[in-house]
Amino acid sequence: MKTLKKLLFRIWAILLAPFIWYFALVILGTIIPSGGAVYPESKETIPIWVITNGFHTQIVMPQKHDFYDWSTHIPDTLSQFQQYPHVIISWGDKDFYLSYVEPKPIIPTTLKALFIPSASYLNVNFVGNNIENWKVEKSQVFLPKENYLALVEFIRESFVRDGDKRFILKSGGFTYHDFLFEAKPPYHLLYTCNVWTTRALQKADVKVSLWTPFSTGTMFYLP
Repeated sequence: MKTLKKLLFRIWAILLAPFIWYFALVILGTIIPSGGAVYPESKETIPIWVITNGFHTQIVMPQKHDFYDWSTHIPDTLSQFQQYPHVIISWGDKDFYLSYVEPKPIIPTTLKALFIPSASYLNVNFVGNNIENWKVEKSQVFLPKENYLALVEFIRESFVRDGDKRFILKSGGFTYHDFLFEAKPPYHLLYTCNVWTTRALQKADVKVSLWTPFSTGTMFYLP
């Protein structure tokens, strides 16, 4: 009987070890900061927002600005949305996004996305102003031109583009003014939507967690 108990204990320990290590990495990755520059609001900086619904993080930026014009990459079929002053851009698992467009069971889709590397999409949502009044958790960050362009470059390189350097439209989104685009790299347990947002902010030298797969970690150091 003692031998059987020891065997069962070892089996449970082996099964649980990956999860224990994973969450240990989550804790360490969250509390260790990366970057750290803080820039005040000024004529030389541009404001962006990081928003979250508690699970998924997104970045809000001007669609058109002297620093960069996102509309140059938008397909001509969406030209009517160039009037919107801001874009919300987020990255995630293709099937998870499509589960909202073409209803599928959420839990199996989520588990598959976490444990099996899968294709990714970027969601681009064309929105108006008054972001400060949105009833979501949010943080505003001001970036000088160099930092903002580094952020833009990271996001832009996450899109798969056609021969004309335009983003490849794959599907409508959740509303009439958001759309899904082909993206890279693959989505998996170590590279989630919140890791992507965190990496984007790191490129802009914003103080964020070193690595975090959860939205709470992405928002942890933001003002």
